[in-house]
Amino acid sequence: DEHIGTLVTAYSLAATLSALGHYEQAYRLGEETLLRCRRVLGDEHIGTLISAGVFASVLRQVGQYEQARELAEDTLVRMRRVLGDEHPETLRLVRSIAVVRAYLGDHDQAR
Repeated sequence: DEHIGTLVTAYSLAATLSALGHYEQAYRLGEETLLRCRRVLGDEHIGTLISAGVFASVLRQVGQYEQARELAEDTLVRMRRVLGDEHPETLRLVRSIAVVRAYLGDHDQAR
């Protein structure tokens, strides 16, 4: 359960479940995987950062917009420090934040 390969597979599966519309399963797996990543890998490991981004997207898809925004923005600070501004995962998270801000009605910040 704590091997990096298992963790990567778990957050990938959570993203796939979410894309297929299986939001309840994606939520449970995404939340559990993020907690395991934080415990095993630490808050600034790329696996944890990606897992947090996946779970933030799941939160958005289940309508928990404020929680999604908080998690994504918190993760973005670490992601920029660890991966840089131009890394594909950083850019993906910035886009996700823009989408959730638009859902929250904050169109100026979304832009």
